[in-house]
Amino acid sequence: MSEGIGFTPGPWRVSADDRHKKLAFAGIETLEGHWIAVASLIEATEENQQYANARLIAAAPEMFEALLEALTAFEEADARYSGKYGDRPYGVLISKIAKVLAVIEGRQ
Repeated sequence: MSEGIGFTPGPWRVSADDRHKKLAFAGIETLEGHWIAVASLIEATEENQQYANARLIAAAPEMFEALLEALTAFEEADARYSGKYGDRPYGVLISKIAKVLAVIEGRQ
């Protein structure tokens, strides 16, 4: 699904190459070793914080796919529930997920 959005398809990972520590960054790459991004270690309050940032970036393709699936599931559940009881219990969550997806897709 990510191919149509424009970003490099996942999965991504944090590079295990320790040479990057000397250069003060953590690399994010595809499983084939193609670079996606870097997380600077220079401005980190702690080195672990920037590696946590790098792991978060590396998880982006899987998070995107999970959000798409969650949006569909919540929309279906919301439609079933609202048709039966009249209110929308998942409306706020659907709006939040849709807003994040709009940012990812460049619509906002």
